[in-house]
Amino acid sequence: MNDKTTYTEDTSGNDKNRKDSGRLSGFFSSILALLLMLLGLNACEEQTDWDLQTVPSDMIVVESVITNEMKQQSVKITFPQEGYNDSVLPVRGAEVIVTVNGNVYNFKESPDQPGIYLSNVPFEGKPGKEHSLLISYGNKVFTAKSGMVNWQGNFGEGIYVTRKDDNLYRLVWLSRPYHPKKALMYELLIDWSHLPAWKDSSWSSTHARMFYYTLPTLDVSEIFAPAIEAVRFPLGTKITERRYTLTPQHADFVRDLLSETTWQGGYFSSAPSNVGTNLSSGAIGYFGACAVLSNTSVVNGLISKSTLTDTEQ
Repeated sequence: MNDKTTYTEDTSGNDKNRKDSGRLSGFFSSILALLLMLLGLNACEEQTDWDLQTVPSDMIVVESVITNEMKQQSVKITFPQEGYNDSVLPVRGAEVIVTVNGNVYNFKESPDQPGIYLSNVPFEGKPGKEHSLLISYGNKVFTAKSGMVNWQGNFGEGIYVTRKDDNLYRLVWLSRPYHPKKALMYELLIDWSHLPAWKDSSWSSTHARMFYYTLPTLDVSEIFAPAIEAVRFPLGTKITERRYTLTPQHADFVRDLLSETTWQGGYFSSAPSNVGTNLSSGAIGYFGACAVLSNTSVVNGLISKSTLTDTEQ
């Protein structure tokens, strides 16, 4: 992403884009028609009694991504939520150690953020090396290992469109969802708090965080995932794109997680199942190691040869 990656609405269109859009529309329309036909053949409903399993009381959830940035790394440890409205309870008093390329790093729980463990000293992960996690809590020990790959390239162009009624922008394209060999996660940090018209607004109304993924799989539930609320922002917004490389195992975990969350509720949701993990018995979540590249751009309203109209209301 760079300063020339923003696009404004242009209702005049472009012949080539219309043809490309028409071909894509026809392709997905054909897929949808076929899938709807198959759905119609199996439209009868049957009552199912789900055998819901309770979560063990001593289970822990681990969330951690070690990056190749020289910084204070973190590991988050919590107890599982038994209900959607239940509060997330932190795991307090654990001992956490991460080993990278023979170097051992101790972590200490943050006094301000219970359940967040920070490395005592800054360090960086190493592409091509194994990263090991050890957690000791109570009378149990939990372990995990992760490699780190580094297949970064140039930042692509994000595509933005704007509506005439409010002149606010939204992102409609950042990356292709499928690549047979390279898996990536894109984190977008969007900030327009510096703009004069928004200086007195709250933090939540001037900041947003979005994620996009490129995975080596393409699922029907992903293609027909339910729509999510669009994030809209004004001209002059700063967007920081952080791109993380994913190992094949990490990509599998992300796919499982998306299948159980973001991709659920569409036309062809997958059957509920457990999300995989690389942690030892008694723990769920994922311990990952990612190479990261970061780029900051400004939504500047430049018009591109590619023209789009925002029809979303």
